[in-house]
Amino acid sequence: MAGTRKNLMKILKSLFVRSALLVASLSAVTLSTALAAGKVLTPTPLRGIWFEDSDMGQHLCLTYKLRQNGEHVPGAIVVSDVQIMKLREAHEDEILFVTKVEPATAAAWRMQALSDVFPYEAAKELKSFGLSTRNGKLYWSTPVVVDGKDTMNTDVFVRCI
Repeated sequence: MAGTRKNLMKILKSLFVRSALLVASLSAVTLSTALAAGKVLTPTPLRGIWFEDSDMGQHLCLTYKLRQNGEHVPGAIVVSDVQIMKLREAHEDEILFVTKVEPATAAAWRMQALSDVFPYEAAKELKSFGLSTRNGKLYWSTPVVVDGKDTMNTDVFVRCI
């Protein structure tokens, strides 16, 4: 049993390193392209792959790491240099093209992005939201109206990679 656990830990460590290298290499390409085009960049602490802060989110993160190929896992939030993807079932993902980033504090940002949803044919919708990081968690806050009153809805995610 101990040998199996040790082997599993080796595999997970190897997957983490490979995934981190893949994300880093993709980030380098998009970063240089984005900088050359003068695009708005997401803050570095937000970049990575995040899952809901729950037992299911932990399971989905492990599933992602075990696949070894970066394959699509619904429920993931993928933050790259210039866009954010919310991965959904049947590849009906939402893609957010970041258009504005304003720092609110050292670890919080107000952002705007054009949202494109499957089947990616309709006009893009401009969305405003706030992202912050605390204790290794990502807090995603969106404005909502409840009973005629403006309020914020916040979802919490944990970093997978």
